[in-house]
Amino acid sequence: MFSRWGAFVYRSRRAVALLAIVVAVAALSLASQASSALSSGGWLDLSSESADVSARLDTEYGAGKSALIAVFRSGQAGADATSAAFQGAIATAVTGLQDDPRVTGVVGYGDTGDARFISRSGDAAYVLVQLDLTDEDSVAAVDDLRAAIAPPAGYAYQLTGYGPITRDSATQSEEDLQKAETVSLPIAALVLILVTSGVFTSLLTPSVGQTVPIEAADHVPENSQITWKNRPPSSGPHYPVWSQNYGVLEQGLAPGYWVHNLEHGAVAVLYNCPDGCPDIVQQLKDLYPNLPKGRNSRGGQPRVLIVPYTDMDTKIAAVAWGWLLKLDSVDADKLTRFVEARIDRGPECQNLACP
Repeated sequence: MFSRWGAFVYRSRRAVALLAIVVAVAALSLASQASSALSSGGWLDLSSESADVSARLDTEYGAGKSALIAVFRSGQAGADATSAAFQGAIATAVTGLQDDPRVTGVVGYGDTGDARFISRSGDAAYVLVQLDLTDEDSVAAVDDLRAAIAPPAGYAYQLTGYGPITRDSATQSEEDLQKAETVSLPIAALVLILVTSGVFTSLLTPSVGQTVPIEAADHVPENSQITWKNRPPSSGPHYPVWSQNYGVLEQGLAPGYWVHNLEHGAVAVLYNCPDGCPDIVQQLKDLYPNLPKGRNSRGGQPRVLIVPYTDMDTKIAAVAWGWLLKLDSVDADKLTRFVEARIDRGPECQNLACP
């Protein structure tokens, strides 16, 4: 399935590239609109029913505004948060908020006497800083408001609420992302180097062989005379049976048999020696065990037939279904690369599995 899909993509590569460009341009147009709708809390759909309800509550009842909570503690053990000194320290700490137009009020125990502003242990107290801002807008104001709170010596505070939590969460997420990138980027870089090196190697390594027009793969009676359009043949009519023997077949083999082998994903290496060529035959014998075996090896041997064949113009040729490599001598590198590229790719093969 994947091989057929890959072949389709390759054949339609210009259309696929054009489609990818169109999709990318469309995606960019949508991405450019995201920043206006994306907020720290998620997507804002101003036309939604919940947005309408929130707007009405804000207009009619003053709802929809944000607030901060500042929790104060004393450095003195056993401090009484209800004492005048403790509450005075809080009042001093929030003085800087009074002139900020975004702050509509500061409410705490000192103003109300309400014990709910005091911790259960009695050593901490909080104040509610009311804002004339929405939750979303309060996020951007956190740093300014935090800086405006200045507790006197011996006191400390912590700020919470929608704005601080959202801001701190974003900061923590950014730190975690940086840590993750520190770990993952070297790994991704290594994978990218390995992948691109393979791609560049394949691009820089020139392909071997040439395509040959495919002839109809008809079965003809065994031992009948066959005429092919191409010399040597790399496809076309053939006998109903194919050779079960691979390797160097010095006794020869009729093309009607080995063309059928090509249909099943094998490769044939042909040598043109009408008067004999023992040196070439020996070179091919030495080369054969080192050729790529493919996925459908028979007995651990490469599915390559090396046979004498004289009806061609070169000394050596290698053929696979629809492919031809012409050589003037035994070139081990080119023959190996040709077999590697073409073995297990006959029309009878599916996903490199060949009968």
